[in-house]
Amino acid sequence: MIRTQQAHLPVVALSDPGMRGKNNEDRFGVVAMRTGEANATPALLAVLADGIGGHRAGEVAAEMAVNLIAAFVLENGDRLPPQELLEEAITRASQSIYEQAQTSRAKKGMGATCACVYILGHQLYTASVGDSRIYLLRGGSIRQLTTDHTWIQEALEQMGLVSFGELLFCRVRYFTDGVVLGRRAFVEKVFQRYRRYLGARRKDGSRPLRGGEWGGLCTLRDLRRQVITPPAPLTP
Repeated sequence: MIRTQQAHLPVVALSDPGMRGKNNEDRFGVVAMRTGEANATPALLAVLADGIGGHRAGEVAAEMAVNLIAAFVLENGDRLPPQELLEEAITRASQSIYEQAQTSRAKKGMGATCACVYILGHQLYTASVGDSRIYLLRGGSIRQLTTDHTWIQEALEQMGLVSFGELLFCRVRYFTDGVVLGRRAFVEKVFQRYRRYLGARRKDGSRPLRGGEWGGLCTLRDLRRQVITPPAPLTP
């Protein structure tokens, strides 16, 4: 593959650390290229990696994943079919990250999720590892293309061990547009802490979610935006 300066499709990239003040271990890369044949076909690779939270040197692993995958695709895009190309690129990057993690205590256990989009001409190919997702936005609707590689997702989809409500509880961390979700005790704790923002007439905080089996999830609505970022974290 031959690297080019201009992509054949519009590209927008943005990284947001979120509202909890954690170290941003997101890394991404976008590479425009074309095949080396006479009638060259344009191609575009987008790679996103997120260092695994709580592990040492997660940002190092994420940076390695982006760089190694992009380099492999550039070098081998003319030789391998797209699906095999992405699989091999991710496998080799994973092995290199593992080997690098063995070189020092500071890097031991580091890792990263990965999501890759490879567009050859107008054909889309995807590959992912972990719970970094790929979505398709088309015609005013959005559709998730990948499946999370997590135990909770496997339990939900294949084994039926958890309800959707329990899955949601595992994924929800705090506020989203002034709404709190969680177990009753957690929601009540948030309510007591911020009740002055909700008015003196508001006597209760948590209310069970309606319209389905939510596994005991409760909600607190109508928090004002100035309290979306709390002065100190609460423990769910």
